[in-house]
Amino acid sequence: GNYKSAEYTGFLSWKFRQKTRIWGKEFVTFIEKSEDYDVYFVNPFQGNTNRFRSVWECGEYFHPGLKEIVENIFHHIGYSINLNKIVNTHEDTLYCNYWVGNEKFWRMYMDFCEPIYFYIENLIDPVLEEKILKRADPSIKASFIPFIMERLFTTLLYVNGSKIKAKPLKFH
Repeated sequence: GNYKSAEYTGFLSWKFRQKTRIWGKEFVTFIEKSEDYDVYFVNPFQGNTNRFRSVWECGEYFHPGLKEIVENIFHHIGYSINLNKIVNTHEDTLYCNYWVGNEKFWRMYMDFCEPIYFYIENLIDPVLEEKILKRADPSIKASFIPFIMERLFTTLLYVNGSKIKAKPLKFH
């Protein structure tokens, strides 16, 4: 409910500057100078948009098994999203949770993500749980969960893009 505390709310990682190579103030200025959008975001890995068709294809490349896990979760919660058909662009791609959104965006985002989170935390079957809790990245000690969650923003924009006005900060 913290998103209700201001017109626009975001929670950025302490790695924001390191990954984006911009200062937080630059992001705030970008937001202030833009028209009214539901969400503003910064994708620090913009080059991956040219290299991979989607965030899920990229995820599968770096974290083999990710798509199978997510397809299984989506099936169990009733989401009919075919990860193989998703094609992302610079306009809807984000690999880190670097966004600031209004209440409309946050409600849509939470409504989309909560069933996934609830399933993972409470209903997941033991076989899938074993897969999801395995180490997903050789360079950091992390399960598949953060790599799933960070791709949900882009998936939401892909599925509901006509209902959400999103503005990416583009840089070279």
